Amino acid sequence: MFIKNKYTKCYYSIINAAKVRVSTRKEAKKVLQSYEQHHIIPESFFTNRTRKGTPGWLPGNPNEKENLVFLTSREHFICHLLLLKMCSGQGLRLMEYAFSAMCSWKSKKNTRLEVKSRWYELSKLLKKERGVSNETRSKISLANRGKPKTEETKRKISSSKQGFKHSDETRAKMCEAQRHRSKEVLSKLAEQCKSPERRALSSKVHKGKTVSSETREKIRNNRIQWTSTHGEKWVLQTPNKEIIEIRGLNAFCKEHNLCPMAFNYNLTASTRNPISRGRSAGWMAISRENMEK
Repeated sequence: MFIKNKYTKCYYSIINAAKVRVSTRKEAKKVLQSYEQHHIIPESFFTNRTRKGTPGWLPGNPNEKENLVFLTSREHFICHLLLLKMCSGQGLRLMEYAFSAMCSWKSKKNTRLEVKSRWYELSKLLKKERGVSNETRSKISLANRGKPKTEETKRKISSSKQGFKHSDETRAKMCEAQRHRSKEVLSKLAEQCKSPERRALSSKVHKGKTVSSETREKIRNNRIQWTSTHGEKWVLQTPNKEIIEIRGLNAFCKEHNLCPMAFNYNLTASTRNPISRGRSAGWMAISRENMEK
């Protein structure tokens, strides 16, 4: 259960000395100025645990007399610090959580030993490294699903998001995740967008809103920028008889003051000749990616 090392020996030496000193809560009140009950084998390791949390893997009752000992606040803190060196895997994760909780716990009677800054820093680092498990994330999501938010909560969320911008690295990760979505996810999103309820809600939200010319220009430029890297691939011939490949015809035509419709007509024409007039005179469309689709 525990790793056999010097920390385990030190742990059980404290436990055995405490068992000899007092055996009941009544004796602990008389002998010790302040005491705390401690589970020798952590309570979170048992399937029949009494506290809230995910059940463990050990059978039996964690609150049996043989598994309980009464320690001073200092001894209790040291034992949990030793448990970090005695456990591995899921047990280590649970002990990291317990140690972090102990470092941030406050007693109403102020009888707990004050935590030194280095131990408090260690608890924060362990909490940061541990992160949030997928199981916990799913529980939080299910608990908040369908739960209405008050106007004050909405205002706080809105104010916290104002001025926030994702880093370039985060933007790249989000773009990559969207690009590799499965067909099932895309079809599901398309069905949701086409549903009458979704359309009615969207119409209600946007009804009466006006979009400024500046916003329209931003939307247009963003679409052009996206098509310049993700749009259809075109093969064109310049007036100098050079063959070039481009991505996104509209963005290319805007940059070079050309007419995109002229290239579409030129590609579908029965004769393969360069464009004869207009801004795109001398250019010729040779092929377009996925044209047969």
